[in-house]
Amino acid sequence: MDADHPKSGVLIPCRSTDKKKAHVDFLDAELRKSEYRDGIGRNIHLINSAFEPHATTIIETVKKKGPSNRALFFLDQYGWSDVSFDVIRSIFRDMKNPEVILTFSVDSLIDYFQEETAKHRSGRAIELNDDFAERIVGLKTEQGARYLIQNFLYRHIQAKTGAPFYTPFFLKSATCRRAYWLLHLSRHERARDEMARLHWEMSNIFVHHGGAGFNALGFDPNVDPDQCGFDFDFGSDAKIDSLNAAVEQLPRLIRDDAPDGVPITIADLFKARCNDTPLTMPLVSEAVVKLRDEFAEVEVLTADGKLRPSAVNLSWEDRVRPRRQRSFFRSLGVGGP
Repeated sequence: MDADHPKSGVLIPCRSTDKKKAHVDFLDAELRKSEYRDGIGRNIHLINSAFEPHATTIIETVKKKGPSNRALFFLDQYGWSDVSFDVIRSIFRDMKNPEVILTFSVDSLIDYFQEETAKHRSGRAIELNDDFAERIVGLKTEQGARYLIQNFLYRHIQAKTGAPFYTPFFLKSATCRRAYWLLHLSRHERARDEMARLHWEMSNIFVHHGGAGFNALGFDPNVDPDQCGFDFDFGSDAKIDSLNAAVEQLPRLIRDDAPDGVPITIADLFKARCNDTPLTMPLVSEAVVKLRDEFAEVEVLTADGKLRPSAVNLSWEDRVRPRRQRSFFRSLGVGGP
């Protein structure tokens, strides 16, 4: 559906599809009570149908509006097989700047998964095969099975949807025990960063099944999977833990990414590992400033190579490198300034 933005007056392309008529009728009634009511039938289009048959038309409609192809697809079905990965893959293949938000019932899949699931329509929709099914069934017998399977599944989802960036964080419900991933898939690290910031802003709704720093979602064989619970809630304590983890991990990562002291942009540093962390660009920036000012571990430079010895607010284009060590003689005041 298309609608006029109430604040900016900018036309926002939107289109809603739902195969249940009761859902469409409810949305129509709510829209008629809202500031968007004048757009119904003009800019707002409600379609009583599943999404897949209209996906190609929707993609082409967005592409005709301009070269940027910016669009948000809310595929919010609270299941795990109602939207096929092939359709999501076509969104990322045919558009420049799409974002897909998908609610994925990971608990339901894990609880009822059997090897035969891969042969059913639901299994084919998310492109399971016999080897994959056998692997999941095997993981069910291992210690910390749920944690292991979740790690296995989100790698599969990223690979099969063709989305370079994602956030696989959980929706926290006060009334439902089921675990739902709110999967945000995108083609750009900045879109991923904006979504991660939203998780922090709405900390009472989201949880993260992993650690506070980089590589926080990957399986660590040195950690007991049973000890990995929903203890990261994007609250104030989690923010402190995240900053401390970034300060501890970044020096090594910067040395790895900036060999021989060649500076690396903060964007590239973040992009290389943002999928596996709850960290955001502001948190990484704050950690870099802390490493420069309090620990003298790094140097920060502008895009054109000038030192930034005191800047607090860093940009994506700023560069960072390990602090250059003074020679032994210069540290003693010998051999010049």
